[in-house]
Amino acid sequence: DRTYGFINAVESRLGEAAYADTQPLSDEGSGADEAAEIARAFGVGDINLVKPGIGETTRVLLRRIPRLVLLREPESLLTAHIRELAAEKGVEVRQYPLKAYRACGIIALAEL
Repeated sequence: DRTYGFINAVESRLGEAAYADTQPLSDEGSGADEAAEIARAFGVGDINLVKPGIGETTRVLLRRIPRLVLLREPESLLTAHIRELAAEKGVEVRQYPLKAYRACGIIALAEL
């Protein structure tokens, strides 16, 4: 198994900059509470249209019809691919004070 060798090689090439722009996530509330709050704040009647997390937001941009993308730290290297995908699709990206997540995608109601 060469997994750790591979991880160490990749990490050595990233340097400190890859981690410098991240802040620890908050322990306040749960992710479900935050998703519900986002749904209320943006008038989303179906909680299933709110997709929190970097992976889910990426999937929204690749496979769904996105309405809006929320980013905790818009200039973070961790969400650079999300900004690029959103720009390609003409999707608005807003900074939002996410607590439990770094990103959140909201799916357009027209998709249903």
